[in-house]
Amino acid sequence: MIKKKTGRKIIATVIRYFLLTLGAFLVASALELFLSPNGLIDGGVTGLSIMAEEHFGIPLSFVFAGLNIPILLFTAKTMGRTFFFRSLYAIIFTLLFLATLPFHHALTDSDVLIVLYGGIILGLGIGLVIRVGGAIDGVEMIAVWLQEKYQLSVGTTILVGNMFVIMLSAYVFSLESAMLSFVVFVVVTKVIDMVEVGFNQHKSLMIISQHSEEIANALIERMHLSVTMLEGKGGYSGEQQVVIYSIVNKFLYSKARDLIMEIDEDAIIEANTVSETNGLGKHELKDRFVKKFRKSA
Repeated sequence: MIKKKTGRKIIATVIRYFLLTLGAFLVASALELFLSPNGLIDGGVTGLSIMAEEHFGIPLSFVFAGLNIPILLFTAKTMGRTFFFRSLYAIIFTLLFLATLPFHHALTDSDVLIVLYGGIILGLGIGLVIRVGGAIDGVEMIAVWLQEKYQLSVGTTILVGNMFVIMLSAYVFSLESAMLSFVVFVVVTKVIDMVEVGFNQHKSLMIISQHSEEIANALIERMHLSVTMLEGKGGYSGEQQVVIYSIVNKFLYSKARDLIMEIDEDAIIEANTVSETNGLGKHELKDRFVKKFRKSA
C-alpha cells in the first residue's frame, strides 16, 4: 500500500513538472514568435521585459529574471514553499527557452493572428503553470501578497497593474500597439480562466420536492449519480423537509432536470456551476459496481 502511494506521488510529481515545463515553453514561444517582435505585450512583468528590450536594448530574458525572481523571493514567505519552488522552476525554464529557442523572429505580421495565437499560446502557458500551483509573472505574486497583507482584491490588483503596463506601452511603442495589447490581455485572461477551471465542469443540484425518495432513486438508477439526502426544515411551514444534493456533468444536466420534472413538476431545483470535483468519478464507479453486484446476487 505504501509503495502504491509512493508510486502515485512520483507519477503526480513527474506530470506536474512536465506541465510546468510545457507552460514555460509555451510562454517563451508566444513571446518570441508573436508578441515581442511585433511590439505587443499582455501586461505584467513580461510586458515590462518586452518594453525594456525595445526602448533600452536590454535582452528580454534579463529583465524577466531581474524582476520576477526578486518578487518571488520577496513574496516567498506568504506564498509558501511549494508555490515558491514551482514558480522558480517555471521562471528558470522560461529563461532557458528564451535563450535557447532557435527562432527569434515574428511568425506573422497579421494583427489578428498575432493577437489570437499569441494570446492563446501565452494564456495556455501561464494557465498550465497556475493550474499546477505556481506563477510565472510577478504581478500575480504581488497581488496575492497584497491580499494576504492588506486584504486587497487579487483581481483588482492584477487589472490595475496590467492596465498601467499597457498604457505605458503606448509611449514605448504606439497607441495602436497599446490597443492591440489590451486585446491580447483579454484573450490571455480568458484562456487562463479556461485552463485553470478546466473543461470538465459539473453542476451541483439542490432539489426540494414532496417526491424526494422517488427522484433520488431515479437519479441513482437511471443516471448512475451519487445522491445525498439532507434533512431540512421549512422556514415558513416548520415542517421537516428532505433536500436532495447531487453533482452532475454539465452535459447531462438537462437530462437530470427533465427527469426530475417528469416525476414532480413542482420540484424546486437549484443548479450551480462547479469548477472542480475530486473523487466524484470513483464514487460513481463504486455505485455502479454495487448496483450490478446486488442485481446479480
